[in-house]
Amino acid sequence: MAANRNENLIVSFLDYVEKECNYCKSSLLRINRPLHLLNELYGKTSASQFTPSALKALRRQYLDRGLARDTINAYIWTIKRMFTWGAEEEIVPADIAGAIKLVQDLQMGKTAARE
Repeated sequence: MAANRNENLIVSFLDYVEKECNYCKSSLLRINRPLHLLNELYGKTSASQFTPSALKALRRQYLDRGLARDTINAYIWTIKRMFTWGAEEEIVPADIAGAIKLVQDLQMGKTAARE
């Protein structure tokens, strides 16, 4: 499992979503968008080394790019869902998926993100 990089997880998850979930193109784009920056920043990193602090750093990047709070929360939810799916498929250790699920959503009025 340690050899599985995030980029491999992303490709596998997108393949699963496209083939198994029967989403429309706009839904697939909404799933793909948050994974682009994840791949850019952490694609070469082992999926088993992706931590809550890495997810928070990624969230900070979305915030720095001026995304709205609801959009950032949706992007983080997509990434958490991908890691949960990866754990279910035994691509990612379950403790990694469980740990990143603990990262809280940005709360209204408690973040610099716009509404």
